[in-house]
Amino acid sequence: MRIRSRIVAILGLTAFIVPLIGLVGIRAGWWNYEIGFLLLALASLFGALTLVAGITGFVLAFIRRKRMPASNRARIHWIDVVGFFLGLMVFTFVSQLFLNALEHPLLYDISTDLEDLPNFSGTIVELRGGASNSLAFTEQAKRLHRESHPDLDTLEIRDRSNIEIFKTALSIARDMQWEIVTENSEIGRFEAVDTTFWFRFKDDVVVRVREISNGSGSLVDVRSTSRVGVSDVGTNAQRIRRFLEEIERRSH
Repeated sequence: MRIRSRIVAILGLTAFIVPLIGLVGIRAGWWNYEIGFLLLALASLFGALTLVAGITGFVLAFIRRKRMPASNRARIHWIDVVGFFLGLMVFTFVSQLFLNALEHPLLYDISTDLEDLPNFSGTIVELRGGASNSLAFTEQAKRLHRESHPDLDTLEIRDRSNIEIFKTALSIARDMQWEIVTENSEIGRFEAVDTTFWFRFKDDVVVRVREISNGSGSLVDVRSTSRVGVSDVGTNAQRIRRFLEEIERRSH
């Protein structure tokens, strides 16, 4: 195997293995998400180097084939192709993650009610710790929130009592594998922690269920906030939408 083939193969294989090690390590608790992100960035670098080495090798091989007699022409080894596509796959994957992050606003705290925010209890505040994101909702964040998630609003469910909807909401949260931290049926509020699958981010959620003033139904509000990061890449909004859609489905 030629030296160039070995370089492309090693770079491509490294680019493929590094992010797997990073993600598996986070899942297994060997290191935190910061190490995982560092390994993803490293994998992207190896992927880019693989592409450069692979393309350069293909071009040089093509030029040599044109200049040399057929008997002496260099062949593109299959390992070149495998290494190249491994690098391309990883570089594309990491680049897509980065581009996807750029498409989302710099928000980490999402709520269906921005004027009367569902508040977190001291229990959640203590769990979050001092290094977590602030729970204060600035006017700028509210403006960006309205522009980015105009569909998120208080869910109104007619002809169902707040006690009944509270039980339904709590059941859905458990079905979604949320870790219930506090629950109080008398005030219609429970809090939970939802851990993301790969990076093991812990996001805090508070659900508030109130009776409509005339007693004709219930109002459901949800707030979901990330403990770290300036952007949740849309995770909190997606979580709230899925939760409210499921409540609507089970309430009819």
